[in-house]
Amino acid sequence: MSTATTRVRPTTEDDITAEVLRRFDGTEDPRLKQIMQSLVKHIHAFLKDVQLQEAEWWKGIEFLTKTGQMCDDRRQEFILLSDTLGVSMVTDLISNRKPAGATESTVFGPFHRGGAPEKQYGDSIVGADRHGLITYMSGRVMDLHGKPIAGAELDVWQAAADGLYDVQDESLGEMNMRGKFKTDKDGRYLVVTTRPVAYVIFDVLWLDGHSLMELPYERRREELAALELSGPNWQTPAHRVGDGAALLAATRAQGLEGVIAKRLDCPYVPGRRSQGWVKVKNIRRTDVVIGGWLGGEGGRRGRLGALVVGYHDEDGSLRYAGRVGSGFDDRELDRLGRLLEERSRSSTPFEGRQPPKLTHFVEPDLVAAVDYSMWTSSNTLRAPSYKGLRDDVPPQEVRGPDDDS
Repeated sequence: MSTATTRVRPTTEDDITAEVLRRFDGTEDPRLKQIMQSLVKHIHAFLKDVQLQEAEWWKGIEFLTKTGQMCDDRRQEFILLSDTLGVSMVTDLISNRKPAGATESTVFGPFHRGGAPEKQYGDSIVGADRHGLITYMSGRVMDLHGKPIAGAELDVWQAAADGLYDVQDESLGEMNMRGKFKTDKDGRYLVVTTRPVAYVIFDVLWLDGHSLMELPYERRREELAALELSGPNWQTPAHRVGDGAALLAATRAQGLEGVIAKRLDCPYVPGRRSQGWVKVKNIRRTDVVIGGWLGGEGGRRGRLGALVVGYHDEDGSLRYAGRVGSGFDDRELDRLGRLLEERSRSSTPFEGRQPPKLTHFVEPDLVAAVDYSMWTSSNTLRAPSYKGLRDDVPPQEVRGPDDDS
């Protein structure tokens, strides 16, 4: 005689937690088992504590999905999320406990990249940043007893003089403003760079031990002005109430990107974008020649990710002008994919500076209209967005920065 046993399906919240924990019982790696079971316990306890609703759960899924879709091999948004939640700093402090007197730990942040080039004492990390003030950064690395540490590694990275990193502005080139240095026998290091961009302070959230986030922006701005914060590397920008259209027109005339508009009555909303704070960009339009394309990541994997575009100079040579990765719908992505496949070629159509190494080149006989914010100093489009193909414009007539509307 035999008996059959059936597993009772979990029906309560505690039953579900116990069942998920049981599934990790056979995990071979004991450390992984400890981490996963502890994670499950804490997550389930959080859900029960706040009584999370399905709509709220789905909002969280959408947020994490969008965060992942913004990541690629040059940009890591989950690091920024980890920093915002304090996870990075707590993990760093646990992993790198230091005796009293040691230099404080820091976190990488979202703009750190692995693979920075190795540099020698006194080398420059300046690549395409041609308008920054050349600056020499030096110092010594010492132990707790004041003795120099030879061969200590310094991983250096910073923004260019306009405040952008190489992952934000491709015209700066790969690994611009990055390098790894080692101290000499006396613990000294010397780095040639540019003076960091001034830190612009446009809001104050905490003052004298009290949060100001619930106050309207007008009040917070008054508190900020009273602090009179101004120095060689930090400043409080001027602001103006009203005349928004005139200010936007003035920025357009000066070739600037636009203005930041804030509602005077809005509080500060941490952790998410607020409709009380809007970036108003100057949008320009120009035509570009399509000379190649890059594959997509995330939801676009296996499809077109970005168009690689250019313009003809006075000699008729095609010059690289950046990549266009937004403005497409699914139907247009499919149509462009077919058109580009028909025009595939093995060699680059561009003269001079070249696009990224993974570019698939095509015959440069398609013209596209794009909206953009501005041309960079290296004649690359900033924040371009695809608006459609131009069958009425011959590729040879597409010119550079002055050929816009």
